[in-house]
Amino acid sequence: MIDINILYENILQNQSQLVLMSGLFLFLELLIIGLAPFVTRSVLNLIENIFGGTQQSLSSLLIRVFRLTGSTFLFILYVLVVESIIKVELMSRFISYAVIVDSMIHFVFSFMPKILFILLLVVIANKVITYTIPVLIKFHIGAKSDSLLESEREKNVTTLVQVLSKAAKLLVLSTAVFIILGELGIDLAPLLLAAGVVGIAVGFGAQNLVRDIFAGIFIILENQYRVGDIVRIADIGGLVEDINLRRTILRDLDYRQHFIPNGEIRTASNYTKDKSRVNFNIGVAYEEDLDSVIETLNQVGLNMQSDVEWAPLIIDPIKAIRVDNFGDSSIDIRVLGETVPIQQWNVAGEYRLRVKRKCDELGISIPFPQRSVHIVKEPSEPRTNLDDPDNL
Repeated sequence: MIDINILYENILQNQSQLVLMSGLFLFLELLIIGLAPFVTRSVLNLIENIFGGTQQSLSSLLIRVFRLTGSTFLFILYVLVVESIIKVELMSRFISYAVIVDSMIHFVFSFMPKILFILLLVVIANKVITYTIPVLIKFHIGAKSDSLLESEREKNVTTLVQVLSKAAKLLVLSTAVFIILGELGIDLAPLLLAAGVVGIAVGFGAQNLVRDIFAGIFIILENQYRVGDIVRIADIGGLVEDINLRRTILRDLDYRQHFIPNGEIRTASNYTKDKSRVNFNIGVAYEEDLDSVIETLNQVGLNMQSDVEWAPLIIDPIKAIRVDNFGDSSIDIRVLGETVPIQQWNVAGEYRLRVKRKCDELGISIPFPQRSVHIVKEPSEPRTNLDDPDNL
């Protein structure tokens, strides 16, 4: 039973100490509240660098968990300190202040240096991975693909660096977690056995996930497409924004973002790998001189290649290769040319514009579908006179 009078006297005698300790713990509580977003962002950035994305709801949840855990620990510690000051047993009946302090000191001096050293090694390993993998990949791709354009090499490097860096960082982090658990005295054998059982269960229950990961591995190894390519996969076309082992992210012309599981990809059409091609027909009227028209089309392509603005985008100038079709209202001439990746649409648009201007200048007719209607009048029959008795 607590004597209220004695408790009141102890509080009055130790008023200054209680105020000081209350202020100190209030400061620590505010520090926890303020550090929670920073610590959470750091953890989420590490997770995002490894796994490729996090949700805002996860950030809010981690902040609440961090604040609740820190506040609960501070409250227990504050009560124990106040008990020691006013010489009253409240929580100390169940939790020993000395035991907590001894445990904290033992943890800080026995385990904390090892844990900090392991975390330091993780940071160093991540830095080494960040700077080493791009260099090795650039050297490997440069040695095997001297004929590729610089932009194509950069696509290959970007894609492989993203995937391999995430996989390597995940391996380092997993190894560090197991080492830390071992340092804390946790038996890893049952943990690894449980992880194996869970892995088997996940393998049976999440077959789509396993299929997505294996499909992603082959997409990367076979270099089917890279970040920055324009592709059509799963009946969706767009620019590849990101690839990992599980999914591919596309952005279409309407700026809609599509998340496609790699296991859903049966056919991948890459429009911009290594180089691109301009390929379409130009129709001219039947009465035009085809030799002159073909010469004009070829000259327009050569002029574009000699243009300072368009020359860096053109590998092989656009030229007429054949008469492709006799249409209803025009003769179609096929034109072909090669460009650097992704620039075929810009080059084709400029070529069409220049061809139209040149045809207007030279008077070459570019017909459009039209229909001629011929009205034929039939001879009218002589009108019958019903008043004449001979016509009855």
